Amino acid sequence: MLSNFLNKKNNSIFLILFITSYILSIAFFSIAQENLKDVEIFKDISYTDIKGTETYLTSLDIYKPAFATKECPVIVFVHGGNWFQGDKGGLDHKAKYFTKSGWILVNVNYRLSPEVMHPVHTQDVAKAIAWVYYNITNYKGDSDKIFIIGYSSGAHIAALVATDEKYLKGEGLGLEILKGIILLESAYYDIPKRIASEPYDLTMHQMAFGDNPDLWYDASPINHIEKDKNIPSFLLVHTELNERHHFQAVGLAQALQRSGIFARTYYAKDKDHVSLNNDLGKQDDNTTKAIWKFLNEIYNENRKNQK
Repeated sequence: MLSNFLNKKNNSIFLILFITSYILSIAFFSIAQENLKDVEIFKDISYTDIKGTETYLTSLDIYKPAFATKECPVIVFVHGGNWFQGDKGGLDHKAKYFTKSGWILVNVNYRLSPEVMHPVHTQDVAKAIAWVYYNITNYKGDSDKIFIIGYSSGAHIAALVATDEKYLKGEGLGLEILKGIILLESAYYDIPKRIASEPYDLTMHQMAFGDNPDLWYDASPINHIEKDKNIPSFLLVHTELNERHHFQAVGLAQALQRSGIFARTYYAKDKDHVSLNNDLGKQDDNTTKAIWKFLNEIYNENRKNQK
């Protein structure tokens, strides 16, 4: 991947971005392994085969409660990394937390920029979700109770797959299969607005979304919100009271609410962008408690409606 960076224009900018993000990835994803003796783990399951693509980039991991005697609700976790780095590993303490509570956690990979750009990231995640929907019962999962958690660029992808129906429609599914969406701080729910406010990041934006404003519009979840589309409920988490994160989260939440969709924001005032992800699932983490409250509210409401 590095050689591809160096072959592009603005080589020094790409190199700085790559090195900086690699250093950050240590904080994002290099988390100490924890004791998962009560968890069954299924690693590197291919959810699709794409010619010329490394299988690992289109694979997922499943963490299942070893004690499960009935079908468990499912969380699909979409990693961050500015669309060009990161992977599905390093989340064992999250797996320990959710599986202990009787949930299955599925961590997914997707192809990365600059080899691909929008809409490929979201298309891949939609394929992963479809695989989960059609196969998770083989792992004691409940395909009627699928939730998504996305972090950073993964939050953008999760928001887009949950608002723009064409991604799941391409897999023969509808938005109704998603019961709840948790977004851990993205600044890209309205991409044209973000680019206008921070033009100095244009190189990174173009690497993921190209230089066509029509693509920027299409890649913005806020532009796909409509009534009666079966868009699921949302919890939008942010750590900073600024234009980048706070107002993007509030803007998307308000757009959802105007269309009659349940949406709540949560200000994680005790976190920054990195610790928000790293601390998720840890004991006494306030953000984890807020997420757990949301999950139980939506899960119990869905159960009530099914009776």
